[in-house]
Amino acid sequence: MPGTEATSLLPRHGLSCTLVAHALAICMTGALLGFDLCVAGAILMPVQRSLHLCYPCEGDYTDADLAACTCFDKQLAISAVSIGATFGALFGGVASDWLGRRRALLVSDVLFALGGACMSYATHDLQSLFFIGRSLVGLALGLGGAASSAYLAEIAPSAWRGRFLEANELCVCTGCLLAYLIAFGLGDARWRLSIGLTSLVALFQLLLLLPLHESPQWLQLNGFAQRAARARLALGIPGDTSSSSTNATVADHVPRAATAAPRVVTLLRALRRARRPLRLALGVAVAHAATAANTVLYYSRDVLQLAGLPDPLLANTAVGVAKFLGVAAALALTDRLGRRTLLLSGTATMVLALTGLALAFANASAPLSGLALVSLLLFILGWDVSWAGLMLTVIAEVLPHEIRGAGTGLAYALYWALSFGTAQSLESALSELGAAPTFGGIAVLCIGVMLWTWQSVPETANRKLEHTGADIIAERVPVAPNDAPDEPPDEAHRA
Repeated sequence: MPGTEATSLLPRHGLSCTLVAHALAICMTGALLGFDLCVAGAILMPVQRSLHLCYPCEGDYTDADLAACTCFDKQLAISAVSIGATFGALFGGVASDWLGRRRALLVSDVLFALGGACMSYATHDLQSLFFIGRSLVGLALGLGGAASSAYLAEIAPSAWRGRFLEANELCVCTGCLLAYLIAFGLGDARWRLSIGLTSLVALFQLLLLLPLHESPQWLQLNGFAQRAARARLALGIPGDTSSSSTNATVADHVPRAATAAPRVVTLLRALRRARRPLRLALGVAVAHAATAANTVLYYSRDVLQLAGLPDPLLANTAVGVAKFLGVAAALALTDRLGRRTLLLSGTATMVLALTGLALAFANASAPLSGLALVSLLLFILGWDVSWAGLMLTVIAEVLPHEIRGAGTGLAYALYWALSFGTAQSLESALSELGAAPTFGGIAVLCIGVMLWTWQSVPETANRKLEHTGADIIAERVPVAPNDAPDEPPDEAHRA
C-alpha cells in the first residue's frame, strides 16, 4: 500500500513516525503565525470602518478612499503585532532556554487564543481591545517563533534540518493562504469571525502539544539525562550524551529555583563567548528587516487598491498562492542548493520585483495595475524562497546550543523591532513620497542586503548542528554543503 511504503521509507532517512508527528505538531505554530500576519491586511478595510480608524477622512469612504487614507491608529493596527513580537522574542528566547521549548510553545498558544478573542470583540468604543489583541498575538509570534525554530533544529537529522525548518515556514504560508481564502469567503461583513478563528486553532495546537516530548538536547543540557534518553528513544534520535551537555551528570530532580541565579551568569558568559555567531545572527535579522517584506505583505491589499485592481481581496489570494509556492520551492531546494544560494537569488528577485513596482507607479495618476500585480507576486515569491524561512534557519544553525534559545530570541526581537518601524512608516511614505520612490528606496536597501549576504553569511547546510556555531566561534569558514564533514573539528583547528 502507498501509505505503508511511505512509512517504511522514514527509517532509511533517519526519521521515525513519532519524530515526524512531533515536527508537524510544532509546525502548527507557523500556521498560526502566517494566519495572523496575513489576516490583518486582508480585513484592514472593514476594521477601519467598524472601529472608525482614520475618521474623518476625505472622500465617501469607498475602498479606494480608505486605502489612500492614512493615520497613526490605522498603522498601529498593523504594527502593534511587531511591538508584542519584539518583547515576545526577547523574553521568549530566554524562556525557551529556561522553561523548555514545549512549555514556551504552550504559553504562546494561550497568548494566541487570548489575542484572537480580544480582536474579534473590539468595537468603536473599545478600539483599544483590538490593539491589545494584536499585541498579545505579537507576544505569541515572538515566543512561538523562537521556541519552535529551536525545537525543530534540535530534533532534526543533519540532512533534514533545513527541510524541517522550511516546513515550518510552509505552514506559515498555508496559514497565510487560509487567511486570505477565509477573509474572501466570509467577506468583509464577517471579519470578526475570520480573525476569531485564531483562538480555535491555538487551542487545538495546545491539545496536540500536551503529550509531546521535550527537546532531548534541551533536557540533556539542563541535567535531565534520563528524560533526554527516553525522549531520544521515543523519537528515534541516536543518543549522544557525551557532547550534548556538560551537565549530563546532574540528577533529574535538581530544583529549578536553586539553579536560577547561576543560570543567569552562565548565560551571560555563554553570550560573551559566542559573540561572533551572535553578531552574525543579529546581522541576518537586520538584513531581513531591511527588505521590508513583512510590511509590504501587511499593506498588499492597499497597494493593489492603489494600483486600480478591480478586486484587491481576490488578488490578495494570489499573493497567498505565491507565498506558498515560494516556500514550497525553498523546502525542496534548501538542503540541495544551500542557504546562501537561495538567499542571494531570492534577494535578487526582490530587487527586480521592487523595480517593477516602482515603474508601475511611475505615473501616479494612471498606475499600471497589471505590472503592479505581477511585480508584487514576484516580490512575495522571491521573499519566500529566501528570507521568509531561511532567516530563522540560518540563525538557529549558526548559534551554539548553549545560547540557541536566547540568541534566537535576541535576533528575532531585533527583527520585529525594526519591522515595527517599517510597518509604522510605509503607508506614510506611500502617501508623502509616492509609491514609486518608496519602492525604489526599498530596492536600494535590498541591493545592500544582497552584498552583505555575499560577504558575511556562511553556508550552513548539511552540517551537524553542534559544529556550525563552534566553527564560527573559531573563525573557520564552513565548507560547501556537498563537502560538509560529519566529523567534529580536529584538535589543531580548535587550538
